[in-house]
Amino acid sequence: MQTPLDNWLPARIGPYVPLRFIRSGGFSSIIAARHEKSGQRVALRILFPRYKFNWGLRHNFLHGAKLLRSLNHPNWLVVMESGKSHGLIYTAMELIDSGTLGNLILEQAETLRNHAMPVMLGAARGLSHLHARGWLHLDFKPENVLIKAPWQPILIDLDLARRLPRKREKGKRVRRVPGTPAYMAPELLQNHRISERSDVFAFGVTCFEILTFHKPWGTTPQELSLAYSKREGQPPLTLRYWNPTVSPALAGIIHRCIQLNPEDRYPTIHMALRDLERIGDQTLVHSDPKDPLFDTVMLRSAAPVSTPPPESPEPGRPQMTPKPYWVKKQPGGY
Repeated sequence: MQTPLDNWLPARIGPYVPLRFIRSGGFSSIIAARHEKSGQRVALRILFPRYKFNWGLRHNFLHGAKLLRSLNHPNWLVVMESGKSHGLIYTAMELIDSGTLGNLILEQAETLRNHAMPVMLGAARGLSHLHARGWLHLDFKPENVLIKAPWQPILIDLDLARRLPRKREKGKRVRRVPGTPAYMAPELLQNHRISERSDVFAFGVTCFEILTFHKPWGTTPQELSLAYSKREGQPPLTLRYWNPTVSPALAGIIHRCIQLNPEDRYPTIHMALRDLERIGDQTLVHSDPKDPLFDTVMLRSAAPVSTPPPESPEPGRPQMTPKPYWVKKQPGGY
């Protein structure tokens, strides 16, 4: 059953004929439309009329469309054009009807878990391409990822994108960064500092949610404030607590992405992507027994490692078995 169109829409928007309503956001609606001459079906994103004189929102809307149009990558949405018609500001885009990653997470679709790796890899490749072009997303979340058959993630919405800080501007401070708090890194919420690690954090939270259907640090402002005040450590309930079927290596990569201290995260999304791509050829070589639910991963070659035989004890001296590093030494020895 087709959803009826809003009554404020005209019969034609530029060269496009509106067909049906798809969804609405905070500042815009998305409808399916048909090009009057070519017959091509597209998605039209239309800024709500009440915001057409809000110059900040209007600038972000057109800026995001222009940046999307400049990207040429299989994991980014294709934008045809932007324009104005009947007092409406619109953007014509590729029509993808299969819904968002956020919808699949809300439905707790088991098929999503079964196809999590191609979704995570595609999203990482899309973000890596954006960073290589010199931009940060700053609003990466499941609602801004469309899923195109067969399980190809398509990234959207660059309204809040900012220029990647230069090396001398590491951790550049900005006046205000709007966004969705659950996916915003602590330094972004508290100090308004942006870097590639900000997008790495949002990517990690999204991957955590894909595999567990839970957010690692909470959802409400109170939960986030309490969690972020620690500035370090692991989530109260780790990824493998929610989903024990996840491999330790994959859990380690995602946990590194969502570290509260930005220095403990991957410096770039490309490095996280590289480790995700190599998971099939890697083995877990170390686990931290202090927390059996979280595995500290050291990615090494899958080839067996030869260990030298232990040295023989001196004659007349009993052999002592070293205790693990986390056991403190007692006075007078181990």
